Amino acid sequence: MTEAVTDWRQQPLAALMRHILDTHHRFCREQGARVAGLFADELAARGQDAALLRLQGLFTQVQQALTVHMAKEEQVLFPMIGQLEQAAAGQAAAPRFSFGSIAAPIRMMDMEHREAERFLARLKELSNGFTPAAADGARARELYAALAAFDRDLAVHTGLEDGIVFPRAVALEAQLNAA
Repeated sequence: MTEAVTDWRQQPLAALMRHILDTHHRFCREQGARVAGLFADELAARGQDAALLRLQGLFTQVQQALTVHMAKEEQVLFPMIGQLEQAAAGQAAAPRFSFGSIAAPIRMMDMEHREAERFLARLKELSNGFTPAAADGARARELYAALAAFDRDLAVHTGLEDGIVFPRAVALEAQLNAA
C-alpha cells in the first residue's frame, strides 16, 4: 500500500506540524530506542568492539540532542507558530514574543538541525554508508538498516521544517507586523 503524497506547501502549518509530531518525532523516539537496543545487543554479542562503541557513542549523542530539540519544538516553537497562523487567519491577536522575532528560535532550531546532520554524516562515514561488514550477522545488518532509516527520516523531517514550516512562520510574522 502506498501513502498519498501531500503537498505540504499548500496545507495549513498546524496540519504540517501535527504530521511532523505524529510521524517524524514519533519515529525518532521509537527508532532511537530501537537503535539503542540493537547497539546493546550487538555489543553484548561482540564484546567491547571499539568501532562499534564509537558508533554507539555518536548515536547516543545525536539521540540525546534530538530529544531536547524535539521538546523545544513541541513545547515552545510549534505552539508559537500556531499562534502566528491563528492571528493571520483572524482568529487571534498577533502575538508578541519576549525574545523579539520568531526568527530567533528558528535560527537555533536550524543550528541544531545542522549539528544532528553532522553527527549522522559522521556515523555514516564511520559505518561505511551504514553498510555492515560482509562477515557481520543478521543483528548487525538490522542495526545498520535501522541507522540508515533514522538518517533518511531525519532528512525528510528537517527538510519539512527548514524548507516549509520555518520560512512560512517568518513570512507570517512579517505579514502580521506589516498590517
